[in-house]
Amino acid sequence: MRKACTENGLYYHVGDLYKSLKNVSCFIEAAKRISEVSEPICMDIGCASQVSYPVFEIVSEVLKTCRLFTMETVTENNQPYQFASVKIGGIPVHFTVQNQVNPDDPDNFMHYLFRLELITAHGRLRFDDVMGGVYWYNKMFVPVHGTDASLLESGGVLSANSCTELCKPEEKGFNRIFTEEWITGDSVVRRFFLFI
Repeated sequence: MRKACTENGLYYHVGDLYKSLKNVSCFIEAAKRISEVSEPICMDIGCASQVSYPVFEIVSEVLKTCRLFTMETVTENNQPYQFASVKIGGIPVHFTVQNQVNPDDPDNFMHYLFRLELITAHGRLRFDDVMGGVYWYNKMFVPVHGTDASLLESGGVLSANSCTELCKPEEKGFNRIFTEEWITGDSVVRRFFLFI
């Protein structure tokens, strides 16, 4: 594409399909709001290598800054996954990446596209899958002997929900996902060239 655009004096960019999906947008917005009141401690990310670019785009929306980016450790020759520990804007991020691609069929054989979890001082925000839901898990507080009885009352720390569903996953066939929810590559190209 780059070569064709250069030869014809045109520009192209990578599409942002995933960021515009309802559940991904929900995760991004929830992460921003939660980060205002609860400091992010770390992130846990799983993805197929084919979607690493959109995953980094989502991470750049979630974290306050992506600078500095430092590579801490990377495992070698672990199949089907490789593991990497990095710091993004000072936040530790652990990646589990399925780094297997069939060159004859690069869009298939992925165990999942991506999943994200933002861990903060007060709990964790979890995005299960591109076709899945978004959940907030409050940090658990375990009462010990001598705990103030007011904690057990309504409005006390123990009355908080253990889990809140922020975006409900829907049961749907892949045919509906591809034809109704996801922007087809062809329409992205048409819209982009109309923009130029």
